[in-house]
Amino acid sequence: MKIELLTRKSHQKLKDLITTVDQYLNNPEMLIVLTKEEIENIFNNKNAMMYGLFENDELVSISGLFFDESDFYDIVKLLNIENTKVAEIAECMTLPKARGNNYMLKINQVLLNRAKELGVDYLIATAHPDNISSNKSLTKLGMQCKGQFYRHKPIVYHLIV
Repeated sequence: MKIELLTRKSHQKLKDLITTVDQYLNNPEMLIVLTKEEIENIFNNKNAMMYGLFENDELVSISGLFFDESDFYDIVKLLNIENTKVAEIAECMTLPKARGNNYMLKINQVLLNRAKELGVDYLIATAHPDNISSNKSLTKLGMQCKGQFYRHKPIVYHLIV
């Protein structure tokens, strides 16, 4: 197992993982997936850092650290943490065959440490309330549910900080 910051050389593996996870979702409302344009330009986005977990050179899990507050301004406002340095953990996905190994927790521990190194004051994440695995993983990371709100889709998301 190896966790690393993804680069352009992993772009096709990243796209393949996202496609696979999206295809095998039991409930598509459980996950907000990057748009095709966002996926194509992910390595040009200065406000995003994508990390991946590899098993034998296969990308099996990803998670990103995002810094564009316009994407999560409503959360920052809801939490009353404006005028602080905030980052978001997002795009957390694991291939169906690799689930149950705490890969998401392992990647997000790396992201948490990276956020601390970068001087982030608050690290936020959202998870659908019915996504038990994601909620457990974020709780194990030390995050707490601070409320529910609608985000991008007409469903309720937990706010975890």
